Amino acid sequence: MGEKLNELKVNALRGGPDDIAPPFASVYLNGQILGKRRIANTFQVYAFPLAQGDCQTSNILTIESSTWNSEERGPSSDNRNLGIIVDWIMLD
Repeated sequence: MGEKLNELKVNALRGGPDDIAPPFASVYLNGQILGKRRIANTFQVYAFPLAQGDCQTSNILTIESSTWNSEERGPSSDNRNLGIIVDWIMLD
């Protein structure tokens, strides 16, 4: 990429009921970890510094977080494993 990119920003909030522990999210770019953050109850921007060469012409971004399942927590037919809610991602 022609311009120098300094950081990757993720605007996210935790999903799930208030009585579960706030999740951590780990962010990877092209298989390299950029960082791990505890995700808050409101949308916040989480910045992850980029080193020179981290960002290529084509990239793979991976976000891993802890999950919860509403069916396992009580009367619900939703058996999906849910994690954080991501509003947007930006390279800056």
